[in-house]
Amino acid sequence: MDIGYGNVKFTLGREGQRIDCGHFPSVAPINRGVDIGGEAMSRKDLTRVSVNDVEYLIGRDALLSIKTGTGRVLSADYPERDVYLALARGALAHMKRPAIDLLVTGLPVNFHAQYWQRLEERLTGVHAYPDGSEVRVKKTWVIPQPVGGFLNYCLENQAYTALRASNCLVIDVGFYTVDWLVCRGLKVIDERSGSVPAGMSKLLETLALVLTQELGEPFEDINRLDIALNQQNQLDWYGQKFDFSHLLPKAEPVINSACESLAGSVGSFSDIARVVVVGGGARHYLGGIQRLCRRNMVAEVSDSLYANVRGFKIAGEQKTRG
Repeated sequence: MDIGYGNVKFTLGREGQRIDCGHFPSVAPINRGVDIGGEAMSRKDLTRVSVNDVEYLIGRDALLSIKTGTGRVLSADYPERDVYLALARGALAHMKRPAIDLLVTGLPVNFHAQYWQRLEERLTGVHAYPDGSEVRVKKTWVIPQPVGGFLNYCLENQAYTALRASNCLVIDVGFYTVDWLVCRGLKVIDERSGSVPAGMSKLLETLALVLTQELGEPFEDINRLDIALNQQNQLDWYGQKFDFSHLLPKAEPVINSACESLAGSVGSFSDIARVVVVGGGARHYLGGIQRLCRRNMVAEVSDSLYANVRGFKIAGEQKTRG
């Protein structure tokens, strides 16, 4: 599973080379026990989980409860929050496995050293649910998130043999952070790896401010804007479609800032054989990354939202095989 700041991704199984995945937003409203619609309306796609005697609702329809902002926790201590554990339990419920031998997940590069051990302890053990069911996780392994994206790219393109003696740069564009790591084969070069809080949430906040000026009234619905950005920049506005494509250049400073931080960390790009871009925000940052790495081969992983979590599954399969 990949408990991101924007979305929670999880694997459902494998059929040949294809790894089936699912996701839901990283939003966990507290269950107030209110259902106004009753049996007259469709049931929301939500799962009940509990952490420290507080019950949360997890799933695709959790965003319906958010009025303003993102509803997400955007802070470095996110893995320590009860909401994080609630989201993890939601993912375990969606995976529909009563027991898991090895659960593989990840953390942003800059937070990995601080939180990995505690997170492994939190996720290992029995997770009980309000309906009386439970999931037992026998062992947990937490790795830097972009490692998953790199493994996924290598498998999809049968590229590991060709790249194991070369330096690769993996860039993971997430909701809160943009992470990157330089690796030679599966050896991470820590000194050239890092992350910066300049992911999609910053881009969306900037666009929301621009839209406020353009539309002449406050616009704060970040989640609605996120959906519109992935629907050909078409925003539903008082029953009409508003195309905000012409405003996108005004958000480019966010992308440029992330690229500047990345460049300062990586240093020279002349020894980078391949640049691999993953993450839910990959396509929005790709142009800026290509300008920065204009002499490198830049590849975006297909269906990049799931790149890390597919790689986590690959890593777990390799580890259990010894």
